Amino acid sequence: KQGRLSAILSLEGGEALEGEIAALRMYHRLGVRLMTLTWNHRNALADGVAERGTGGGLTTFGKAVVKEMERLGMLVDVSHLTDAGFYDVAKMAEQPFVASHSNARALASHPRNLTDEMIRSLGERGGVAGINFCASFLRDRDEEGKEPDHSYCRDMVAHMKHMKNTGGIGCIGLGTDFDGIGSIVEMKDCSGMQMLAEEMEKQGFTGSEIEAVFYKNVLRLYKEIL
Repeated sequence: KQGRLSAILSLEGGEALEGEIAALRMYHRLGVRLMTLTWNHRNALADGVAERGTGGGLTTFGKAVVKEMERLGMLVDVSHLTDAGFYDVAKMAEQPFVASHSNARALASHPRNLTDEMIRSLGERGGVAGINFCASFLRDRDEEGKEPDHSYCRDMVAHMKHMKNTGGIGCIGLGTDFDGIGSIVEMKDCSGMQMLAEEMEKQGFTGSEIEAVFYKNVLRLYKEIL
């Protein structure tokens, strides 16, 4: 309202709770408004995607944490969860949830990406998936088996188009993951975000759709949940 940049505090990984739901309430009092339930590995809440071979989802404690997050007015983030964990959240959640930095698995088979069924579920719930700029989340290995190391705006928009066709324009946001990726990003940093908007326009997105992806979809969630 004052024309300033703003942000919310978030946690990546329920390890920060150290098995105590009271810690969640403490973090909420300190201003935390979003928590990614796991990173890639198992914790007291659930199995992370690196543990997907077990088929494990949310634990009893994890389900209690999701319920308490919703009661407190916090965003539940399913990025890094196993597929089973995603569906556990989808089954029990009474409010929209987010996948803060995950793309479409139909275009890049990285296990951190979302299947079409997940994207539809997220969209039907009013949730948002944030496009991840990491090259391996945007494209698969080449014919020689080499991991991609450059992230291009055209690939980010390809994922947006697929998500729009699968779950609707309202389920798309920007996750970037600038602080967590090693690939070379075409726009270099957040100062080059206009490049992404221009590529979206080039590939047929309207001005209102670009605004929705850049901030309006997430702002809607903030107003609804927080």
